[in-house]
Amino acid sequence: VPLKIVEKLTGPGMSLSKDFLAEAKTKLQALDKKDEERKRTAEFKNNLEGYIYTTKEKIETLEEFEKVSTSEERQSFVEKLDEVQDWLYTDGEDANATEFQERLDKLKAVGDPIFFRLKEITARPAAVEHARKY
Repeated sequence: VPLKIVEKLTGPGMSLSKDFLAEAKTKLQALDKKDEERKRTAEFKNNLEGYIYTTKEKIETLEEFEKVSTSEERQSFVEKLDEVQDWLYTDGEDANATEFQERLDKLKAVGDPIFFRLKEITARPAAVEHARKY
């Protein structure tokens, strides 16, 4: 069902000039863009912070972590995590989304191979059992 739209002006009786209206729209768009960037930055910062805490917890609590990495790898990785965590709460306070994502990507470049091995060693017993059935 098409709706009938009727435009009705209310207020002091004067409509906004086209220039003023265009300027107001531009300002609103700029504010919306800033809000989006602020949300994006907060999301990326949260992702980085979450990765740091989750990874540190896994390193400290999972016994399998020792089976898939050397003590030097773990120590180096924890040092990098600590370094980024320190940056996050000092110089990183005013960082933008891109900087947070770059830091996260660097940490994942170190952590992903270890987590891949961890996933493999965790899934191996079930895979072996499944293979034995056939």
